[in-house]
Parts: sequence; C-alpha cells; structure tokens
Amino acid sequence: MPLAQAVAAPGSAAVVFCWQACLSCCSPLRRCIVQPNELETSVCYREVAVYFLFLSLALWLFQNPQIPSSQQGVMQRGDRTMGFSHEKTAHHFLLYANGGEINVCANDPADKASIDQIRSHLGHVAKTFASGDFHAPMLIHDTTPPGVPTMTRLKDFIQYKYSETEHGGRILLSTDNPQAVDAIHAFLLFQIIDHHTGDSPDINSASHN
Repeated sequence: MPLAQAVAAPGSAAVVFCWQACLSCCSPLRRCIVQPNELETSVCYREVAVYFLFLSLALWLFQNPQIPSSQQGVMQRGDRTMGFSHEKTAHHFLLYANGGEINVCANDPADKASIDQIRSHLGHVAKTFASGDFHAPMLIHDTTPPGVPTMTRLKDFIQYKYSETEHGGRILLSTDNPQAVDAIHAFLLFQIIDHHTGDSPDINSASHN
C-alpha cells in the first residue's frame, strides 16, 4: 500500500509518529552504507539496528490499527489496573542510551490520593517487571506490547529502579545488553503511542542508572 494511503488509514497518527522517528535515523543509516570506513563499526551497526526497530514498529502499528485508535479502552483498563485516573495524572516515557524511564505524576500537587496510588502502583510494577511479569501492561493495552517477549527472556540483564518524585514516582530501566536496550525502547515507544503522551521518540544519549 502506498504511504499516502497508509497515513490516511485508522491509527495513522501512530504510524506517522513511528515513521518520522524512523526517518530521523536515515542520515546515520546512509552514512553507514555509503561511507562505512568513516564510522566505528559498532556504532554503525547500532544505528542500523535502531533504524529497523522504528521501521518494524511502524509496520506493526499499521497492521494493527485498532491498537493506537483505542485510547478510551486503554484509559478505562488502565484506571482499573493501576488504581488511579488517567484524567488526574500524566504519564511520560523517556528513552535513554541504556534503557529508559517510566514517569507518572499527579496533575494537582495537592491530590495526595493520586500521588499515593501512583507510588504504590509503580513500586509494585518495578518488582513484577524485574521478575519477568508484564501482566499489567498486557491487561491495560489488551495485547502483548512490543519488546515484552525479549524483556521477559532477558529479565536478568535489566534493572528496574523505582523512586519517588515530588508529585508521583518513576521507574528507571537500565541494561548493558544491546538486545534488551532495543526491547526497552520498543516497549516505551509503544507506551508513548498508546497513551498519547506526546513524548519525544528521540533517544537521549546520556545513560541513567
């Protein structure tokens, strides 16, 4: 199907989001192909891998248009599973060189109930993810998010560090395993799309532990 038809299909916003992220890797990819001797081989391979990660996710979302177009269902299932309201809180998903971050905060700094529920949920999630249990996101999104099978298989190579923030909490996901890094990025990109957070798909070059 031509790209013009693809972006007009249901879920097109998600496809365009991933396609733009994919195109952002085109220059490094082109340099790897045309001028391979000017780059470190490991960096070249890494950039090519990231390019195809974004491309694969864009194609997956196009083939499953019902996923990004069902935000209402995500919100309803999320409220039940997480114990706090999407309307009273804000999710953010950030990509780092060695993993990423899940960050949730209450919209109202005085909303102590939501803050407590966020902290309880994220503290629990950090433990279940570390054990390879991704039942909660599978329930919320009504599918197995991209990256989950690999994150489950490589659970011993991924660290999940929970900490409280001023108005909520966060989980830092970190690893030295390249496959696990790619899986974490795929998982977080899917969260950005399905939760409609508006977070950047760019990978922060800094590492966080």
